[in-house]
Amino acid sequence: MPYEHFTYYDRLEVQHGLRQGLSRRAIAEKLGRAPSSISREVQRNRNKNGQYDAMKAQVQCRAEHLAGSSLLFGRESIHADNGLGNPNVDLIKNRQRWQL
Repeated sequence: MPYEHFTYYDRLEVQHGLRQGLSRRAIAEKLGRAPSSISREVQRNRNKNGQYDAMKAQVQCRAEHLAGSSLLFGRESIHADNGLGNPNVDLIKNRQRWQL
């Protein structure tokens, strides 16, 4: 199965399925994905109440995409700071403080 990023629609489907009480395996079958992909997505994007949050997941994914992959692997991006700061880098560095 080729790797594809989760879309916002996929994330909403995961959230809806979980709220309906579907298993991660059932959600995976519905979306045509591996159950482990659903499990990782849910683990990675829980809110402070422990529930999967599709909007938080999408915002975090978008911020990481905009910040660039070099930041994600712990190296400074050449675009990280031009003296004016970079709001995308700030989002990544402070993502543990997000409360959506």
